[in-house]
Amino acid sequence: MWRRAPNPERQMSGCACLVRVRRSFRAPLASAVPSRVFDLFCLVFFVASTVVSYSPATVSGFRSATDVATCREGSGPLLLSIRHPAATVQFRCSEGTELLQLSFRKKPCGNTACSRSAGAALQSEVSKDEHKIVTLHTGLSLPKKPTTAYYFCGRNNPAPGAKLRPFQEAQKTCTVQVSVWGQNRETVPEGHTCAEGKIIATVIGASRKTTFQCGANQILNPVLFENVFTEKRKSGDTVEEKEVPLPALVESATLVENGTAGGADVAYTLSVTTLPLFPQTFFYRCVPKPSRKRALPTTGERNCKVSIFVEHADPASGPLLNIAETAVLRGGNVCFVFIVVVVTAAIERLR
Repeated sequence: MWRRAPNPERQMSGCACLVRVRRSFRAPLASAVPSRVFDLFCLVFFVASTVVSYSPATVSGFRSATDVATCREGSGPLLLSIRHPAATVQFRCSEGTELLQLSFRKKPCGNTACSRSAGAALQSEVSKDEHKIVTLHTGLSLPKKPTTAYYFCGRNNPAPGAKLRPFQEAQKTCTVQVSVWGQNRETVPEGHTCAEGKIIATVIGASRKTTFQCGANQILNPVLFENVFTEKRKSGDTVEEKEVPLPALVESATLVENGTAGGADVAYTLSVTTLPLFPQTFFYRCVPKPSRKRALPTTGERNCKVSIFVEHADPASGPLLNIAETAVLRGGNVCFVFIVVVVTAAIERLR
């Protein structure tokens, strides 16, 4: 996308070529064509080559508004990804909506609640025409670690105070989820690739993270990285599946998309900063990519269930002990914290 700087020698060689052509003409023809014509032609050639050499990448990569992905209300989140250095992606909000000015400390939102930042790697530019096309890029290099950024489209509201954050939150109609790959790629453990409809059971313990991937013709579901599936057994053999927010189960958990080491395959890494007080189990599904042709999926494209088990914190050295120490220092209710620690330890012994 980035063009090289112009080469003066190559540009002057073009003019020299014209001079040689003029000298090669016979005398009658050379006298009939004034030298000023050749000088003017050489000047035009020099200016044109300079403009082409310095033309920005956005001009060479221009796309019409009809070709740009559109975030529409009721169509689910719009999924975009930046996988290579200097790559760009574009989107626009549907008619009657606009890009909301939501950010965290002047940086892109790192979650749908915009309570944390996605970092400074992703930059955005909005076209000044009526289409308001948003162009996203990372510059000349990708960040070291993968990240996910969120943008939001909302209804136009010219009312006073509509640009304040509470009003912006209320105007959301569509979410744009942008996955930015990192320089450091992921290594998928053996058995963590979903295929042939098998179930992958991964455990997050001391490592605090796990990596897995779907098949070549599959995508992850739920598509919004902040949601997961849970299941609850009802009467008899009936099992109810439900899509819930991941932070509601494990507050510090995040899911990011990245590339695999030595290849261009998609991998997903679930990381947990702080283990929860109680163990949690949830899952994802790898489902066939949507296709315009309603052909039956092949054997390798069958739904695959990716089960995730997150261990709970160790009460002897985990967050509960830290809470107790903090309560002592601050003069809080130490008795309550002590009871919680004792009860948790008793439950562990019974197991």
